[in-house]
Amino acid sequence: MKILVISSYYKPFNNASSLDIQKKIQMLKKMASKIDVVTVFEKNSLEFESIENLNIYRIKNRYKNYSASIKTGEVGGTQKNFRSFIKNKIIENILVPDPHVFWIFSAYDFIKTKMKISEYDFVITMSQTNSSHLVGLKLKERNKSINWITYWNDPWFANLNKYNKLREWLEKKLEKKVIENCNGFILFCDEMKEQLITKNMIPTKKIIEIDGFYEEYKKLEILENKVIKVVHTGDIYLPIRNLEPFIEALKQVNKKNKEYPNKVIFIFIGKIRDEKYLNELKKIGNVRIEGEKTYEECNEIIKKSDILLLFGNIGVKRIPSKIFDYISYSKPIITILGASDEPLCRLFKREKRGPILNNEAKEIEEILLKISTELENWNNIYTAELIEYRETNVKERLEKWMWGLK
Repeated sequence: MKILVISSYYKPFNNASSLDIQKKIQMLKKMASKIDVVTVFEKNSLEFESIENLNIYRIKNRYKNYSASIKTGEVGGTQKNFRSFIKNKIIENILVPDPHVFWIFSAYDFIKTKMKISEYDFVITMSQTNSSHLVGLKLKERNKSINWITYWNDPWFANLNKYNKLREWLEKKLEKKVIENCNGFILFCDEMKEQLITKNMIPTKKIIEIDGFYEEYKKLEILENKVIKVVHTGDIYLPIRNLEPFIEALKQVNKKNKEYPNKVIFIFIGKIRDEKYLNELKKIGNVRIEGEKTYEECNEIIKKSDILLLFGNIGVKRIPSKIFDYISYSKPIITILGASDEPLCRLFKREKRGPILNNEAKEIEEILLKISTELENWNNIYTAELIEYRETNVKERLEKWMWGLK
């Protein structure tokens, strides 16, 4: 099997989307005799890189690389905020579908002139970002015989309501063209399947759902830490995650039990994008904020932890990808749901991996108080492997489905 993957995010980008895509490509690599990745060139990266049967082509934009220069959600002075406001307006009104829009033409021209598209069994485009799908669309319009598969982490239309009506109309038109022309859909979100079947009348045989996967299960020895380490990895930002009930609960626990801060410490890995949350957490004595780490560094910290902490998504019908890193370790997981009907509930339906809570301060407080007394019991009842999400099982199902499309 030969695969061409088109993704605007890949190494050396070190954000959650890039890490998630790297993991998916590593699984595809085990299915293919050859896999080529076309991605965005980032400063100080190699334009070409080859690792075993994986070739990476990093393509420069024809125009200024807005993806590198436009950053949102940062806190700063008046001048910086004004610049951010202007940049956000450019994104909202000009850069459709996203800041990688100019890269679409550069990537398409490179593939058209430098690659023999007919030699690939499958062309796969990643939804992070949607510009990748538009490269695939241009290739499909030029060569109808290619087997084009689209990966979807979220529906295209997930955030359209925050844009103007003209952009909304244009993006829905682009999305419709992608859906009508591609051969298959790999979905990582419940919302997208409902849209494809009911609205777009796509046959179910063209759709495969994959919640996520982990490479191998690591049964670790139980640590004898003097202080219990509860670790959270990943970015935190509104409106996807609400930390207020957790912060309130932890403050109450520390207030009611003066020894608690000496027994339990909470470690946050990743960027906390909301200034209010960041400042509140910094004030709590048994909270440690580590900031951004590499994927490898995160895994080392997870290994040395006692309990893992997960916040569910609010308003997003998709299982957070980090949970599959979590369940690959024999660690209890405290899960705080974003909503009572979110897909995380389905994940743990067969095998619970720890307490599952609603995002309410009182409920969280009760569980936090139990950590020091219940950890030994949790290590016995909350560490079973979720075998269906093992990579080998997911890969086998995906490969069978892909060949069925030809």
